[in-house]
Amino acid sequence: MNPRTIPAVLDLSRLGPLPSTPDFDKAGESDGIWRVPAWPGHLFKRLNAEAARKLDITMLDRLVAQPQMLTDPGDRRLIDEATSWPASRIVDRGATIGVLTPEAPAAFSVSWLAKARTNPNRYGPIPVDYLAKPNAWLAERGIPQQSAADRAATCLSLARVACLFERCGIVYADWSYANAFWHPTQHIVYVFDLDGCSYGSRPHVFTPEFEDPLTPDRSPVDTYTDRYRVALLVGRMLTGKRRKDEVYAALGFMSGAVPQTLLRMLDAGVRTDRPSIADLTRSFGQAVPTARPADASGVVTWRPRQNHNVTRTPNPAPGSAAPTWRPRQNYRPRTPTPAPRPAPAPARAQVPVSRPVRPAPPRPSPPVPPSPPPAVTRPTQPAPSGGGAAGPVLAVLVLIVLVVLCAVAIF
Repeated sequence: MNPRTIPAVLDLSRLGPLPSTPDFDKAGESDGIWRVPAWPGHLFKRLNAEAARKLDITMLDRLVAQPQMLTDPGDRRLIDEATSWPASRIVDRGATIGVLTPEAPAAFSVSWLAKARTNPNRYGPIPVDYLAKPNAWLAERGIPQQSAADRAATCLSLARVACLFERCGIVYADWSYANAFWHPTQHIVYVFDLDGCSYGSRPHVFTPEFEDPLTPDRSPVDTYTDRYRVALLVGRMLTGKRRKDEVYAALGFMSGAVPQTLLRMLDAGVRTDRPSIADLTRSFGQAVPTARPADASGVVTWRPRQNHNVTRTPNPAPGSAAPTWRPRQNYRPRTPTPAPRPAPAPARAQVPVSRPVRPAPPRPSPPVPPSPPPAVTRPTQPAPSGGGAAGPVLAVLVLIVLVVLCAVAIF
C-alpha cells in the first residue's frame, strides 16, 4: 500500500481490532508495536505516556507531509525503499497516542543466526550493528562475508538517506546500531524510528557509543551532531571495527576520498568545520542535488544562518540619549522598489523666481536703553555786559578810585 494514500491523521478505531499483545515488545518510547491488517504493510507504534506528553504534534505533521512535497522522483523512491517514514498520526478521543509507519520490506528478511551455535536459524532483517563486525564474526552467524566493495556500497546507501535528511533540514540525532537494517547481498539499508525527528536542533538525544565529544551532554543536538554520528557509524560499517581508536587507525591506513572525508568529520576541532553529509555522499562518487527539497509548507526548507547572533538593543527610555547606531551591512529594504528620497532644499540664493517664497516674519526691534540723567551744573555769575577788553579795564580804574577816596577820608 502506498503510504501517501493514507490520511495524515487517523482515529484509532480505523486501525481495526488489535490484539492485546503487541507483535513487538515495548522498547524506548513505545508501549508496543502492532501490525495493522486494515493497512497492510504498516505498523502502529503506540507511544508511552511520557513520549506522548513531549511529542511535538506540529513537527510530526510536518514529517508526515514531507514526502508529498518532494519533486525529485529519486528522493521519493529513496524514502519509500529505504526509510520507515511516518505515514499518519494516530489519535484517540482527540489525543495523539502514536504513529503509523511502514514495515521493513520483506526483501530485507534473510536467514541468519542471532547467536553463534546457540540459537536456531532466524528469519528477519539484520541490524546494521552486525556490519560493524569482522567477516569471521559474520561467518559464525551464517551471514555472507562482506568485501570492501560490499561494505562501501552499504555505506553509500546509508549516506544517501542521511544526506536526504540533511537536505530537508531534518535532524535525526539517533544514529546508532539499533535504528537501521541492512541486506547482506543487496547492500542496502532501511532506516526506521523517524517519528522523533525534528526540523532544526532538538533536545539532547543520548546515544551510547555515539556521543559527540564536541556536543556536551544536555546540549541540543543539530546537523553538526548528525555529521559526527553518521561518520562514526559509516566508519564502523566500512572497517568492521567498533572501538573508536581502531576505527580511526583503520581509516588512516585506507586511501581514497571516503576515509579522508570520514576522518575530517571525526577529527574536526570545531563542530562547524565538519564536512557535510552531502560531502561524504559525493566522496563515494554519488551526485547530490544542489537544490533543497521543498518542505510541508511548499517552500524550500529554510534554516537560520549559522553563527548569526544578533544582539537586540532596547529602545532608549524617554529623555535618555539614543545609542550610537550604524546601519546593518548588506541591508536590503523590504519593498521591491524603495521610495524616492525627497530632494534637498535649495539654498536661499538659488530659489527660483517663480516659486512662491514665504516672507520671513519681521524680527522684533531691540529694546532702546533709557537715556542717562542730565549732568548737574552749578549756576554761574552772568558776565558783565560790555564786550571786548574795555570791561575789565574800567573795573580796575573804579577800584583804584575807591581806594584813594578811602585813604583821604581817613587822614
